[in-house]
Amino acid sequence: DSYMGVFESGSATSFDLPWLGADGVAGVFRVFVSRVGDGIVASSHDITEQVRAQREHAADRANLRATLDSLLDPHVMLEAVRDETGQIVDFVYTEANPAACVHNALDYQDLVGSRLLDLLSGAISTRLLDRLRQVVETGEPLVLDDVAYAQERPGGQERRYDARATRVGDGVSYTWRDITDSHLAERRLRAAHDSMIDPHVLYEAIRDERGQVIDFRFVEVNTAACEYDKWPRERLIGSTLGDQWPDFANDPTLTAYARVLATGAPARAGRCGLGPGEAL
Repeated sequence: DSYMGVFESGSATSFDLPWLGADGVAGVFRVFVSRVGDGIVASSHDITEQVRAQREHAADRANLRATLDSLLDPHVMLEAVRDETGQIVDFVYTEANPAACVHNALDYQDLVGSRLLDLLSGAISTRLLDRLRQVVETGEPLVLDDVAYAQERPGGQERRYDARATRVGDGVSYTWRDITDSHLAERRLRAAHDSMIDPHVLYEAIRDERGQVIDFRFVEVNTAACEYDKWPRERLIGSTLGDQWPDFANDPTLTAYARVLATGAPARAGRCGLGPGEAL
């Protein structure tokens, strides 16, 4: 039929023709046909690998899309918009998962194709544009933790986010997580912790290559604990008991703490405080 169409119309054409092997389709040829006088000329090119690569690419894109669509966190793809000098002046949304659409209160068809500066206004868009521009220009990923933004929509409450962005071509893959609720919960917990009259300390075990506990690191201390030993919180957090008490490795408290950690059984001491030999 294709040959007859070319012969009767005189218009050249091309089409893909599967090559059938013993077990079914074994390859694909692209056939080019043109009319010459009272006949036709046909040539073919084996495009099996190209078709296979295209199908694999389509499958990868489908898998990626399914993965992104299943994310609880918003995710978008943004393409750089450049002016006549080549400078990035904006970003256009080229992809968005359902969570991003919900976050922006827009349908997919309204979000994709819109621009960053049109969607966000004021200081938020300016800061985000600068940070995403740097990702594209330097290739360095963007890592932001616990960043506060005042909402510019009705209500205007402050929200807090973790955000990540990586360069993809002349744009970025950008995702973010609203951590406002966990931030508020942490603040409430810290307030309750600091309001305790008694000193309270949270330690993290430090182990050697054999897995033996050799020290403990300060993870959290409340206000009463800092006042007890007259040390600021900044001195304690991140330091170890060995840093604060150089002879801690030989103190029986190390053995007692390690036993509590290994067995899960609580222990009591005669006195209460921060230092070795004083608290369990």
